[in-house]
Amino acid sequence: GTPKKVRKMGETANGDAWHATLAPGHRVQSRDNFRATVRYVGRVDGATPEEGWIGIEWDAEGRGKHNGTAKGKQYFECADGYGSFVRAETMLVEPTSFKDAFVKKYASEDAASAEEKMKFRDAGRKKAAFYVELVGKDKEVKRMAKTTGLEEVTLPHALISHAGDTEWIKENATGITSLALDDNLFCDWEAVAQMTCQLPNLTTLTLNGNRLMPLLKTPSPDLFLNAFPCLKKLALNSTGANLEQIGLIKSYLVHLTDLHIASNKIASIGNGGANFFEGWPSLQLLDLSDNALSSWEEVLELAAFPRLQRLILSSNRLPSISFPADRPGILPELRLLAVANNKLADWASMEALSSLPALGELRVQGNAICETMGTTALRQMLVARLPALVLVNGGEVRARDRMEAEKFYVRYRLTHAEGKTAEELSLSDALFAKLVEKHGVGPVRAATTGGGGGSMLTVTLKSMAAESSHKKEVTRRLPGSMSVAAVKRMCKQLFGLEVAQQALFAKPKDEPDVWNAEAMTEDLKPIAHYVTWEEGDIVMQEINEEMAAEEAADKAEAEAAEERKRAAMMAAQQEEVDAAKQAVLRAAAGAQET
Repeated sequence: GTPKKVRKMGETANGDAWHATLAPGHRVQSRDNFRATVRYVGRVDGATPEEGWIGIEWDAEGRGKHNGTAKGKQYFECADGYGSFVRAETMLVEPTSFKDAFVKKYASEDAASAEEKMKFRDAGRKKAAFYVELVGKDKEVKRMAKTTGLEEVTLPHALISHAGDTEWIKENATGITSLALDDNLFCDWEAVAQMTCQLPNLTTLTLNGNRLMPLLKTPSPDLFLNAFPCLKKLALNSTGANLEQIGLIKSYLVHLTDLHIASNKIASIGNGGANFFEGWPSLQLLDLSDNALSSWEEVLELAAFPRLQRLILSSNRLPSISFPADRPGILPELRLLAVANNKLADWASMEALSSLPALGELRVQGNAICETMGTTALRQMLVARLPALVLVNGGEVRARDRMEAEKFYVRYRLTHAEGKTAEELSLSDALFAKLVEKHGVGPVRAATTGGGGGSMLTVTLKSMAAESSHKKEVTRRLPGSMSVAAVKRMCKQLFGLEVAQQALFAKPKDEPDVWNAEAMTEDLKPIAHYVTWEEGDIVMQEINEEMAAEEAADKAEAEAAEERKRAAMMAAQQEEVDAAKQAVLRAAAGAQET
């Protein structure tokens, strides 16, 4: 006979309730807007009634009540505080199809405003604004005809779990090139492919927040061969995907250039064998941020991507960076490396970056080395060390910055020479020798031979406060270990402004623009944390009490408004939960979440 058709979640036969198709692995959303994964469907002994329960694992910690156990019996496994048993008809929201969500937003009577500006996460997980034309009822028919011309479509938080009417999609949505479906209810690649097969021009697809079940093997070409014919950018942040999983469909992603797989708890690049990375000839950007990588040896596996230009590894657990001497030419085209908010603590990791000849942009903020060396000093050393750098932590590297950095490098190496002469340092540090030949060492030695064995800095103190700007500037030789708070006390003696009213800014002597000065914001830091040049200025400005008070009031009001908004949202959510509970009680006496 004819085989029985297996329906996807949300696809129902006539007369069936939508939740009749729920099965383990499906994604659901509660009436109070929490998402979860179905782990069990069936009977719960001792519940009222005993049949028809859905066991779910919530995404949010603490939203559940247990670990999949009810009355001592284990029905499914999850972390404690993530599990619940619910009645689908009263606690869960019915999902929808891509076709229905598309029509509702772009071609229905509800789309009545002339133009709407919507913000959504792009492939890099940032906010990006697109203007999308929405027309009124009087042009609805014409709008339906125009849907084939829509190129950028965004449907976040739309409860989409499956494609829906694929023939309709094929006829009315073929113009889509960029599709954002963040935080919906897709649960597997098959459901995604059934939709994208109807979108032959699709080049950008974001599925952030859709928890996809792992693939067990390479899927059949019957469905996937035409699923991603033009796809170049794919975002799978917070989906549970990793490189091994995506490797199973890589033969269908031949044009992929950008891949985002952040926030997926990835601890290993994968062990897919010698040919694992074959079939990725076009990959240029890989985002592995906010994962669990703890070894640079794992990162070195990515050297097999021949054209990788941008590698984002921020917010992992990397303790160091190193490149083996017997493997020259690793990542030869890499232009951007983001390793912010890791556990990098030593200068050797920064020196290792010299092995990346094309590196032009580097992000290292939030690492331990930034605290030990100082953010400004670290920037200077990196700029001097890496000649191709044009951006460090988002700041542009100008010609004057590079010259100052090179001078600072010479001074820093001499300061930490442990008794070695400049000639001895030149024998072991080729860059030092090159920069000494270019800039000399005379002024540097003068700046680092102060009494007491510490580094002495030549600082000119200036006032820009209204009551003391006429006073003469004062030049002093100060130890680099002197705190910012001590300099403020000195400025009070010189210029008569109370410490609490001072804001200090540091800049090199040859920097004419005070607005390019760096704010000395931490009173307990040594001034060497901010003053990294041979001679320079510390400029004192007066904090405008009226403006400061207004800013504080505005901040307090914004925080209060946010708190009121949060309280209102929680109250509304609680009302929905209470209403759902009442519905359960009315539907079946004594029925409740178990």
